[in-house]
Amino acid sequence: MRTYLAGMALLTMCACSPAQKDAAPATGNGAAPATNAADMPAAAPTSQGAGGQDVAIKRGDEALEFDYGWPGAAAAVGPLDAWLRAHAEDQYRKALAEAEEGRKAAKSDGYPFRRYSFAQQWESVADLPGVLVLESSGYSYTGGAHGMPFVTSLIWDRKAGKRLGTADVLDKAKLTAAARPAFCAELDRQRAEKRGEPVDPDAKDGIAEFNQCPIMAEQEILPLSRNGKVLDAIRVVIGPYVAGPYAEGSYEIDLPVTPAMLEAVKQPYRGWFSTGTP
Repeated sequence: MRTYLAGMALLTMCACSPAQKDAAPATGNGAAPATNAADMPAAAPTSQGAGGQDVAIKRGDEALEFDYGWPGAAAAVGPLDAWLRAHAEDQYRKALAEAEEGRKAAKSDGYPFRRYSFAQQWESVADLPGVLVLESSGYSYTGGAHGMPFVTSLIWDRKAGKRLGTADVLDKAKLTAAARPAFCAELDRQRAEKRGEPVDPDAKDGIAEFNQCPIMAEQEILPLSRNGKVLDAIRVVIGPYVAGPYAEGSYEIDLPVTPAMLEAVKQPYRGWFSTGTP
């Protein structure tokens, strides 16, 4: 999945013009104009999800290429499958409305229109008796110099039959206090690997933030299972421009759960977690 999205981003970067301005990603909080369902192109064949089949929704016309999918583990949960289908439709309508506006603007201002694209693929990072955790890797291109990748997550409480956010399960302030040293150390290790030299947090040249440790609680945080039995690791995803330039891409920091990090788990969900190994 990530290989597909990375390839999509590379192809888009090669095709686009730096003179054009990128609009906000379709996942933003701003409301998009409504689109009449009768004007929407038909979806490509979609697997039904029953029996644990993966689901893939693909749509495309001259304005927008749209790709959205989720795994069979989520499709097999009726309410969750229904939410994902509704979310896919909502994302499609927003992205299509944005693409149509971009096409009209290009025609009005006399510059070539480059087809917009939106992709969001969910995968299971923990499929346990009590909880299912999904992570989505996405990419939004709105005609500018390059598109923007994004990562989101959701936690499905199987017993309660409802979606949870990370903040419902983890106290982010406590988690940050317990995990920050390991988080910053692993980020610097990955940055040094990409840059070919150690990170100097006191460097005077360049953008200071690209050499410093960002606020962990402000990044995308989700629990995952390495051993397939409990939630035993925490993943922190840092998007482009936060810890480094766009060319470095996103950073993904996986930290084994420690006894101190367990204290950040809210009481109703303690049974889902256990300490992990490095």
